[in-house]
Amino acid sequence: MEIHKKLRAVLSIKKGSVLAYSLIILSLMLMIAVGISSVAIVEKKAASTTTASVQALQTADSGAEIALKAIGTDPGVTLSALAAALGATSCDDTDGIAKIVVSNFAGTDSKFELSFSDIDGDPLNDCAGSVDDIVSIKSVGEYKDTFRAVSVDVASNGPCGGETSLIDTRGSESITYPLIEIGTQCWMAENLRTAKKPDGTDLTEGSGMYSNPAGSGSPWGKLYDWATAMNISSIYNTTLFDYSTLGLGYPASGQAGMKIQGICPSGWHVPSHATTAITPNDFVELDAYIKTIGDTTLLNHGGKLKSTNSAYWNSLSAGTNNVSNFSAVGAGNYNGAVTPSFRSFKDNAIFRTSRQHDAGSSIIAVLIANDDGFSANYGGTTKGYGYSVRCIRD
Repeated sequence: MEIHKKLRAVLSIKKGSVLAYSLIILSLMLMIAVGISSVAIVEKKAASTTTASVQALQTADSGAEIALKAIGTDPGVTLSALAAALGATSCDDTDGIAKIVVSNFAGTDSKFELSFSDIDGDPLNDCAGSVDDIVSIKSVGEYKDTFRAVSVDVASNGPCGGETSLIDTRGSESITYPLIEIGTQCWMAENLRTAKKPDGTDLTEGSGMYSNPAGSGSPWGKLYDWATAMNISSIYNTTLFDYSTLGLGYPASGQAGMKIQGICPSGWHVPSHATTAITPNDFVELDAYIKTIGDTTLLNHGGKLKSTNSAYWNSLSAGTNNVSNFSAVGAGNYNGAVTPSFRSFKDNAIFRTSRQHDAGSSIIAVLIANDDGFSANYGGTTKGYGYSVRCIRD
């Protein structure tokens, strides 16, 4: 890559004019600005340029460039994973701002420190957070007690990264799902219908996974009990699950905004639990956004999420317009109680979340055929029942 050649050229210079250093760095910055994103020098001294300041600026610029490349190569990873990819010892958020420091960069005795901002301009403060939340990067280069910094805007193609579909391949099974951007979220536009775990292991029809009376093709999808949706042992349909065992840094009781892959494809997760007091939670965020589109005077706005095709509902409520393109269908649910049966087919769309309510119940989100309401926080339903899963991108 031409940029990397320029980087090596800069790093190989031991002696030479300040002008030579400056021209090379200016050339590098222009290539990054045109080819990757916008770059701005955010700190510089009024004094004349020195070799130390040029090296510090070049290091800051290089740090931003390699961070951009790493983010583009492996989207969805945590800031801690990004730190490892850059060769840093770790990501540090002990002071409330997530930072990555790479020392002795390319053997030059210089170092750079990266910090990140989100779409609101607020600093990212959690090393367990996703690189997908990064909108800008600040890179501070240091060389011989001289500091320079650049700010880089991360190019964005929207929540779905410019993609309109997802091919989910698991062993011999390959399913294509359409994608839809709603606000800052990227959702599958159809219910999950895989018959396999993420590792390709077969699920068993009638045991944690069910097909409704219309089958399990597009757009109905399969119905999954909570443990199957979470890709954990079935004992947790009747036993309290310890979220800390997932190794994702969550406390035993769970927390808001969890991103648990479960049965979803890699880079996607079962929607986080809905608690109106705390955000971000996926269905609460969705609920808040759909209030702002279409007819904003509606007290009930669930119709903005429902398919207008009468083949998927026994009746269509007055406000059904699917302005969000979420295209919910009345897949109903499977009652796994003493007398198993399918219920509410074409009457309800019920979606799983990753949040349990207690040992035997979980929190769900509900849409009803003849009602324009949307319950993003409906708790206490049996874990063993089969409900739809609508995956959301990390």
